[in-house]
Amino acid sequence: MNNVKIFIVIVTVCCGIANVGFAQQPLVEKYLINGKLSEGESALEKHLKQNPKDDQARFGLGTLQMMKAVEHLAQSWYRFGINDNLDQIPFFRLPVPENKNPERVSYQDVRNVFKDMIKQLDEADKTLAKITSKDVKLPLHLFQFHLDIDQDGMVTDDEDLIRISQQYLGGGSILPDAKAREVVVAFDYSDVLWMRGYTHLLRSMLEF
Repeated sequence: MNNVKIFIVIVTVCCGIANVGFAQQPLVEKYLINGKLSEGESALEKHLKQNPKDDQARFGLGTLQMMKAVEHLAQSWYRFGINDNLDQIPFFRLPVPENKNPERVSYQDVRNVFKDMIKQLDEADKTLAKITSKDVKLPLHLFQFHLDIDQDGMVTDDEDLIRISQQYLGGGSILPDAKAREVVVAFDYSDVLWMRGYTHLLRSMLEF
């Protein structure tokens, strides 16, 4: 299995899932929904400098940094014209659209993609490691997340986690689109530990 599939399927099964309202939207959510991951990272880092005890914001930052690492890999594959035809190679298969004008790719290019992703996952791990509250909660509309795969500065329905999950689940969906967009996944401290462990797994695969 690969990083996106595990992230979508295991998280939605193992985390608390509810279709309920929460008192306040986490700071990170709008950036994940709008696909503005770099902007969100800067905003959350600034917020944490002013509010160093805000573990929900730190949890959000770590989650965003993990998603940014996945987005980086997808963007790299799009740039080089590599798509999900790599279905026989675990971890490499990502649902990227066809690029009719791909860049020429070299061995060193691929090494650099992996090196950058290792660094991003390491940053996510370090962020999550600073969370101290065992009661931290991060309720998110998971299936409203977007990744700017083609790096055009915009996000479309083809770049949301519903479409990504449909491709990995054989054309099906965990829930109908409208229902999925209403689902709130309530991440907690156990997910902090799971996500940290997962960054180690992915980094070991990339380093290998």
